[in-house]
Amino acid sequence: MPQSPEPTRDRSTLIAVALIAVLLGLFASLASGAGSAGLLSGWDDRLIQLVRGPELESPVGPSWMLGVLQQFSALGSGPVVALLTLVILGYLLVIRHPRTALVFVVCILGAAFTTYWLKGVWQRPRPLAMEAAFALDSFSFPSGHSLIAAAVYPTLGGLLTRVIASRRARIYCMVVALGLTWLIGFSRVYLGRHYPTDVLAGWCLGLAWSVAAWLVLRRLQREGVVAGPGEDELQES
Repeated sequence: MPQSPEPTRDRSTLIAVALIAVLLGLFASLASGAGSAGLLSGWDDRLIQLVRGPELESPVGPSWMLGVLQQFSALGSGPVVALLTLVILGYLLVIRHPRTALVFVVCILGAAFTTYWLKGVWQRPRPLAMEAAFALDSFSFPSGHSLIAAAVYPTLGGLLTRVIASRRARIYCMVVALGLTWLIGFSRVYLGRHYPTDVLAGWCLGLAWSVAAWLVLRRLQREGVVAGPGEDELQES
């Protein structure tokens, strides 16, 4: 008699919940150690000087790298993420996957709200003085680009892994999503917009939102609400 897959499923759920707890715990540690008088301020300064130089006036490396990383940074900007979100939501609604669309939009809106709320709470100045259209944009902790990128791209990769049968293709989707997330975060430090702890904190919260979305989608899949890997359609009711 074949064994039930429930233990494996439950183990995956426990791992995901534990991962969320670890990410939130790491964020709390970063938040308590960040800031001008924080335990991590010296570490922040040393790391940002590696890519910006001692005076932080201009980034190190060839001149073309600045333009390239500016483009990568734009992938985590508000307009780009908003457009990408609308395109994905439109597609999910067109193919009649409203519950999947709801999970995605809640994840993104939750990540965006978290970003602006926490910036207002910590009000950490940026490494370089910047002109900002909004007051909250002048704050540094956590990195909004990094948080939103860690919520959007891994969640999108997770959506794809739920409907792709090939294991190698699923791994490829997640590697690309995490690679984009890393590039966007690194670009924020390289451009002098954020300290490394800002980026790490953003990644922690964004990935926590992404894992939470994955858990919800997995539950819907188990209940037959969304399709499993290799199935052509999601069974929305």
